Amino acid sequence: MDNTGCSDAQRDSDGDGVNDNTDQCDDTPPGESVDLNGCSASQRDNDEDGVNDKDDFMPNDASQHTDSDGDGYGDNPDGTNGDDCPTESGTSTGDLVGCPDLDNDGIANDIDDDDDGDGFLDADEIANGTDPLYALDFPGLDLDIDLDLDLDLDIGGGTSNNTDGTSEPATEGLSTAVIGAIAAVIVLLLIGIAVLALTGGKKDGTDMPAIPSLAQAQAELSAPATVPVASAASDGQTGEMVSTGNACKHCGAMEVYHIPSYGADYCKACSQYN
Repeated sequence: MDNTGCSDAQRDSDGDGVNDNTDQCDDTPPGESVDLNGCSASQRDNDEDGVNDKDDFMPNDASQHTDSDGDGYGDNPDGTNGDDCPTESGTSTGDLVGCPDLDNDGIANDIDDDDDGDGFLDADEIANGTDPLYALDFPGLDLDIDLDLDLDLDIGGGTSNNTDGTSEPATEGLSTAVIGAIAAVIVLLLIGIAVLALTGGKKDGTDMPAIPSLAQAQAELSAPATVPVASAASDGQTGEMVSTGNACKHCGAMEVYHIPSYGADYCKACSQYN
C-alpha cells in the first residue's frame, strides 16, 4: 500500500488498463494496446531475437526480423521465407526467391532465359536487335511499318507501282466482291425508284386539297355564312364557312372559321390560317 492508501491491485500506474499487481510491463507508451500481461508490441519480444514485436517483420520467428524491400520475404536468405534479393522487391518463387520477375513466371530475371515471356530467348532477341524485356517486340515483327500505301481503285485501268519505282498498267481493277456490292446497291436504288413511280409518291393514295390563298379565304369569309347541316360525309360541317368557336392560336380572337371546301381553319381577325 502506498502513501495514498492504494495497493498494487488498485493502481494502474501506466494507465494501460492492467493493474500494477499483474502488469509485467511498466510504463507502457500511451495509446498502445496491451495483452493480458499489460505489455504492448513495443515491449514484447516473443521470438527473443532481440527485436521487439512492433518492429519485427516476423515477431514469432527468430530467423527473420526485417524485410527491407517490402516484398514479403525476409532479409535473411537462410531464414524462413528468405529473400535472395533483399534490396530489390520481387515476386519470383523458383530457385531465387523474392527477386524481380518481369513475366511473372516464377523464375527470377537473372536466371530466366526469356525475361519478357514472349517465347523468344533473350539471346536470340539480342542477336536480332529486338528488346528482350518487351514482350511485344520480338524477332520477325517489323515495328517500322511503311504506311504510305498507294491504292489504285480504277476499274480496268490505271497503273500500279512496283517496288523499283516504275509503274505499269494495272491488270486488275476492283475485286469481284466490291463490284458485286456496288451492283447490289444500284439494283436496290432502281427498285426504290420504280416503287415511287408506281405509287406516285403518295402515302395513302389520296390528294390533299390545295390551301387557298389569303385573298381567297377572305373572299369566302366575306360571303354570308350558311347554317351548318349535320352530315356524316362532312363530319357534321357543311357550307362555305363555319365558325369553330375556337380561339386563334396566333392572336387569340374567337373568330376562327372552318372552310370545308379547303379543309382549313382561318382567323378573320388576324388573317392567319390555324
